[in-house]
Amino acid sequence: MWVALAEGAVIEPLRRDPRVQLDPHVLHAAFPSQPAAAALLAAIYREYLEIAREFALPMVCFTPTWRANAERAERAGMALGPLNAAAVAFLREICAGYPDVETGGLLGCRGDAYRPQEALTRAEAARFHAAQAAALAAAAPDFLFAATLPAAGEALGMAEAMACTGLPYLLSFIIGRDG
Repeated sequence: MWVALAEGAVIEPLRRDPRVQLDPHVLHAAFPSQPAAAALLAAIYREYLEIAREFALPMVCFTPTWRANAERAERAGMALGPLNAAAVAFLREICAGYPDVETGGLLGCRGDAYRPQEALTRAEAARFHAAQAAALAAAAPDFLFAATLPAAGEALGMAEAMACTGLPYLLSFIIGRDG
C-alpha cells in the first residue's frame, strides 16, 4: 500500500482571509505573480509540506489553477499560457526543498461543480479543456489533475484533453448525497 499526503483545499483559507482579494474569474490563479498574495499562498502550501516532512510521507501538491481555463483567463484579462506556467513554476519552487513531492497541474470543470446538469458533454469538454491541459503540460508538472468534477461526460472529455498531453493524469469527482 502506498500512502501520501495531499493538500486540502488551498482556496478555502484564502476565502476566509480578510487580506485576500480573489479574482472573480480565476480566483487565486494569478497569486504567484503578486508578491503579497504569493507569500500567503506559499505559507499555506508549506504548512502541508511541513506535515509531510514531519511524518516522512510523500506529498502531492496541486497548482492554484482550478479556475484558470481559457474562458476565465480571457474574462480576467490574462493570457492562458503564462497564467498556468507561472502557477507550475511557483509550485515547483515551493516544493523544491522538500523530499518526495509530486506536483499536479490542476484543472476544474467549466461551470458550477455542484450543478451536474450544467456540465459539458464529453465532446464539448474535450475541446474546452484542451487549451488549459496543454498550457499546464507545457510548464511540466509531474501530472495533470482534474478535480471537483460534477458529471461523467465532462470528466471523460477532460480525460481526453489531458491524455493528448502525454502526461499522466487523475480525475476526482464530487459525490452527491444521492450517489
